[in-house]
Amino acid sequence: MEPEVPSPPSAFRQQEEYAFGDTIAAADTAAVAHVVDVLGPRFGRPEVARYVLAATVDLARVEAYYANGAKAAGWRPLPDIGAGVSPGERAFAFRSDRTAFAVVAIAPRPGVDTIPANVIRFHR
Repeated sequence: MEPEVPSPPSAFRQQEEYAFGDTIAAADTAAVAHVVDVLGPRFGRPEVARYVLAATVDLARVEAYYANGAKAAGWRPLPDIGAGVSPGERAFAFRSDRTAFAVVAIAPRPGVDTIPANVIRFHR
């Protein structure tokens, strides 16, 4: 039995519509694509859950939240998954024996109140 992905923190909000402009959408797409390119061949098809975060949320705290929840559920960290994303973007991942999940968020942009954040679960 594979461990459950920790529930998103309360700072993650779902939105019915992806309401970001071209610059933010391009950065988000590139960050997600990097993680999918690295983890997909090893762990299978990605399933992306999209969220919105306030631009003021400390992404290091989000990473700590997921690290604690992942460890408690039996996931192990996948180091260096963030290498290769643009500076300021955040990507971190965890694995079990056969699957993985990752969290990807872009850096806040000047004049923007919210940023996209994604939780990607890989399936075989």
